[in-house]
Amino acid sequence: MSPQALWQKYRSLAAGAIALALVMGIGRFVYTPILPLMEVEGLSTTAGGALASANYAGYMIGALAAVRLKKSSLRLLLLLLANVLFTWSMAYTDSLFWMHLLRFLSGLSSGLAFVLVSALILAAWRPRPNGMLYAGILFGGVGAGIFLSGALTPLFQDADSAWVGFGIVSLLLLAVAAAAYRHEEVPEVGDPGVVLRASGPHRKKHAAAYFFEGFGYIIFATYIVSMLVSMDDLPIDPAYVWAAVGLGVMPSCVFWAVVARRRGTLAALRMAYVLQLTGMLLPVLNQSVAVLLFSAICFGGTFMGITMLTMTYAPITGQRAIGVLTGGYGLGQLLGPLAAAWVIVRTEPLMALVLGAAALAAALVLIQNMIREERRGTHAIREY
Repeated sequence: MSPQALWQKYRSLAAGAIALALVMGIGRFVYTPILPLMEVEGLSTTAGGALASANYAGYMIGALAAVRLKKSSLRLLLLLLANVLFTWSMAYTDSLFWMHLLRFLSGLSSGLAFVLVSALILAAWRPRPNGMLYAGILFGGVGAGIFLSGALTPLFQDADSAWVGFGIVSLLLLAVAAAAYRHEEVPEVGDPGVVLRASGPHRKKHAAAYFFEGFGYIIFATYIVSMLVSMDDLPIDPAYVWAAVGLGVMPSCVFWAVVARRRGTLAALRMAYVLQLTGMLLPVLNQSVAVLLFSAICFGGTFMGITMLTMTYAPITGQRAIGVLTGGYGLGQLLGPLAAAWVIVRTEPLMALVLGAAALAAALVLIQNMIREERRGTHAIREY
């Protein structure tokens, strides 16, 4: 490959990471640091949970719809632009109906764009050695967006100005991503409908673990800033804890790719779940700044890594497989905020993290069971 062609691939990889910062880090997750501002302005805990679930419902539907969506750079550009507009428009309505619709549409465009970005960018790197490392760089863009959402939110005095501000930031990211991206036709590897996956009960446990991950992690990802705002003696703005999550996300996929190469993907998944479970429970036990920041880094350092490891374990390739797995994950994310809101209203806010931890523990048990079965050689990987 010529240096110019390789440079174009790296430019496209950077463009993909920026696109994920826009559509995931901001489009999906900026709601977390803005939620406390909306609650100050009168949004109830139940309504806040419902808004989060509307977004995650849209994400699930988008991911599933992307299964049959033809890869197209123009289509991706339009989805990114739509996501920017849905974020920006949140500033111009006080109607719960329209807010639910906008968050749903934002999630829909996020789900579609996530699958398209993954399919378009990773197709060029899949044939190369260390393809998982390049996937790690791509998914690190989500962390960059989360960091921006946490670091910039304290600059805004109210929710409307925050939505406008992040609409502008998203538009700037879109311009950079569009300028950097260079599309190239990459031949499909095999039949695009072919999916490699674990066989029999092993496959079901793999999918169930990912569902529990979606249910558990999203409770922290939705409510952690809102929970910390209720602590009057916290010496830092809680949004900075969310920024620390983003810092944990950025290098995490590359880190877990290295761990997976040395220890195996299932062993890496087990380690990631243990760390995420630790990060989930720490704020329940201790609310010092050091512990909260460590918790945020543990959480941020695992949730995108778990996504990447889950997608590559089978090994799974292709737009269809990414969409189906992401859809199941999205179902867990849809249910998690609703269940957490029920717990928060009836108990203490931090108790919702215990619920999330229980879901992660269930996923960990399934992964451990898969490791045990794999050692026995009872469920080898086979092609369908």
